[in-house]
This record gives sequence, structure tokens and C-alpha cells, in this order.
Amino acid sequence: MMKKTAAGEQPNYFKSWVEWSGIPIAIALLATLTITLPYTSPAAVPVIAGLAILVASFFRYDLLLYFMVFLLPVAPLLQIGDFPVHDVVSLMRILMFAGVLAKKLLDGEPLRQWFWRSRIEKLALVFCLIAVISATVTNPVDPASIRSLFRLTSYVLFYYSLTGWLNSEAQLRRMIGVLFASTITICVLGFDQVILNDFGTWFYWLYTGQEQYIEPWQTRITSVFLHVNPFAAYLNLVLPLALAAGTSLVLGSFLRRAGRICFFVATLALLLTQSRGAFLGFVCFLGIALWSVVKQKSARSKLVLTVLMAFVFAAIVVQVSSDSVGTTTASASDRLTGLDETTLTRIYIYATAWNLFTSAPFLGIGYGNFKSRLNPSIAGGPDNVWDTHNLYLKLLSETGTIGFLCFMALIFFAVQQTRQSLKDNSAQLQRVFAVALLGALVSLLVHGLVDVMIDVPQFGSLLWLIFAMFTVANRIGQKEAAIANLSGIPALSGSRQGC
Repeated sequence: MMKKTAAGEQPNYFKSWVEWSGIPIAIALLATLTITLPYTSPAAVPVIAGLAILVASFFRYDLLLYFMVFLLPVAPLLQIGDFPVHDVVSLMRILMFAGVLAKKLLDGEPLRQWFWRSRIEKLALVFCLIAVISATVTNPVDPASIRSLFRLTSYVLFYYSLTGWLNSEAQLRRMIGVLFASTITICVLGFDQVILNDFGTWFYWLYTGQEQYIEPWQTRITSVFLHVNPFAAYLNLVLPLALAAGTSLVLGSFLRRAGRICFFVATLALLLTQSRGAFLGFVCFLGIALWSVVKQKSARSKLVLTVLMAFVFAAIVVQVSSDSVGTTTASASDRLTGLDETTLTRIYIYATAWNLFTSAPFLGIGYGNFKSRLNPSIAGGPDNVWDTHNLYLKLLSETGTIGFLCFMALIFFAVQQTRQSLKDNSAQLQRVFAVALLGALVSLLVHGLVDVMIDVPQFGSLLWLIFAMFTVANRIGQKEAAIANLSGIPALSGSRQGC
């Protein structure tokens, strides 16, 4: 039945037709493509998946959202027949945004409030513009820069998909639960690698066609990630949210227990990666959490005890694994104290990055171009593998002073906003995501001293997911506060103190 419209308003028959007939048409089209799949090119598989994501995001099927969050850690480059895009996961995020955008356009919703609302969003879009100009206008276009821009675009559009989709606390709670389940799952897969003393058959199947980039097994777990450090960096983004959820009162007993379990499991997995930069970032966040976030003495004691238990257990596992492969425990501890070949190589890379920055100080050599500029200068080195291993030098060398200042301004205002949420008598849910975002940014900045993760699809998408959940939680809190002010009743979600 057609909904009644306001006086003088013409009914939108096209919108009504799409809403009522869009699903049956999409199902029929998907069924047709599925039936004809055996007789068509394998490239039809991503076409079917893309169409399904486009339709599901248009009609806001939350199941798709939770499915994509659960599979966030899985992002291999796929070679599917003659399909031109290998980074299929980033493409799916862009199609998800297209569906959300189409729905907003059909509903006649204003886009300015969606795209250009907060300082974070404005600076993010400006940084994207700087990245595009540096890679396509001030420098020759390189395939590496196109790939990096494609991923950067997918991160930001994923953020807008989430802020345009999520509108309730119930959705945010489910997102937390799904993210915890996903993280625990990939940690268990990492523990399986320790038991097998190998990456596992499933790992080689997942990265078919990328065998040349797989390093020899060295008792350092990678789970579903191609390399160790991206896995460790990903865990460092989840750990602050797990800590906040485990000490929060508003999320309920189930999510609190899930947060505590996820925190212990992820901490153990982080230690088993033996990543120096990630461990340093974790210690820095842990210090901030003990100082300003976890305020109850009993909760602090439990947090320290949890970390110590994970550390002892990880030390035992590393000892046993090292003995089984014929290495010594000292070789693992030397990673924290010694200068190995990789560390010395990074010193040369840092010098090269600085020289490239000074050669183009304003807009840099082009976003994503560092690898193609560096690798030819390393005799016998791998092709198109080495990055700057420093976030700040990457921004300076690739986007120049302008891009660096824009990115750091984005981080500054984000940190300022999280601190404001923690200082104010904010709603518990806002505090949870404020802690999550603050911890993620601390990890990004500290780990960024020795590595670069913003070009890793799993890390980049999770970082912007946390940005989005923080934005949505603030928006919900502001609406509740406005309603409470009008009615004279305290906002329900802000009735209890934070962590």
C-alpha cells in the first residue's frame, strides 16, 4: 500500500517501485547469473558478489555489514580469470558505499551533512585530494600510486558507508561482538600455526600466486595475514576496544566477557608475533589506559595480571617452539635488543626517504610511489616490496609537507575529540569508542616510528571502521542529550560513569 504524503507533496512513484520490486528483481538477476556461472568466465564470480553487495547495502541489510566486518582480516589479492581488479576486497567496500549513496539520493537526504560535517571528515577528504594531486598532477602517474589511491579511497568510502548506515546503539553493540568473534578466530588460527610449527596448508592456499612474498617460518605467527607486522598492528587496533568493552558497565555482561576474552587472546597473539614496533605501541597505550582510562584499582590489578599471564604463557610457547625448530630463545629476545640485517636496511631506507622528501618538499614524489623509487636503488633487492618503514617519512616523501601537516592535523583533532569525550560526563558508549579510537591512534603513531601500515587493507579498513563507530556513537549521544534537554530527563546512556 502506498504511504500517504504530506499535503501538496507529489508521491515518488519511482522510489516506491524500487523499494517494492528491487529485491525480487535483484534475486532473479542473481539467480540467473548463478545458473549460468558454469558456462561463463570465472570473472562472473566477483560480478555476482559485487551486485549482491550493491543491492544489500542499498536496502541496508545489516547481515552484510556484520559479514564484511567479520571477514575484515581476510584480504588476499585474487587473480580471477580475466577480471581486471585483483584487490577485490577494496572494490567491494567501494560498491558498498555506492549502494548506501544510491539509497540516500533516492530518499532525497542532504549529502553535505554526511560528507562535510566534522573536522575529521573535512581533513580526511582534503588529505585524499592532496594524495590524488601528488600522484597524478605534480608527478607522473605510476601503477603503484594508482593501487595506493584505490585502497585509500576504499578506506574513506567505507567510513562513509558506516556513518550513513549505522544509526542505533544496538547496531554498534553487534558490531563490537562481531569484531571480537573475528579477532578471536584469527588468533586461534595463529595459535594453530604455533602447534604446526608452520604457516599451515590453508595459509598457502589463501595466498596462492603470492608465494614469492612469503617469508620462511620463524616461529612468529601471521594468522591470515601475509606478514607478521600487519597482523600485530591489526591486533593493536582491536586491543583498546577490547579493554574498553571489558571494563564498561553499559555493554552488558556478554560483551564485557567477550571483551576480556578477546583482550587476553589478542595480547597473547600479539606477543607471539614478536613485533617490536607493535609491542612498543601496545605498552604505550597500556600505560595511558592505566593512568587515565581504567580508574578503579581492582580493574587495574586485573588488567596488569591479564597482561602478565599472557606474557608468561607467550614466553613458554616461544621457548618450546624455538627448541623444536633448532633455534635458541636468545634469538627471539635479540629482536628487542640487537641490530639485525633488517634494522640496518631500514636505516638506509630512512635516508633515502628523507632525500626524496627534500627533492619534492611541498607535495612529495606522489602518494604510493616510494616503493617504485627505492627498489631500483637496492642491488639484488626484491622488486616493489620495501616501504619506508616509517609513517612520518612516508607522508613526507610521498605527499610532502602539505600532506604531512594535513594528516597530522586529522590525528590531532581526532585525539582532541576522544580526550574531550573522556573528560566530559559522556555516555558510556561514547567513552568505549573514545578509548578505542585513542588507543588505535596511539598505536598508529608509535608503531609508525618503525613501520607503515596505512597501505595494508586490513589495517586501513579497521582504522576507519573505528573512526566511523566513534562518529556514530557521538552522534547518537548528541541526539539523546538533545532529547533529554527538551524533556528534562537525564539521558539514559549517560546515567553511569565511564571506564
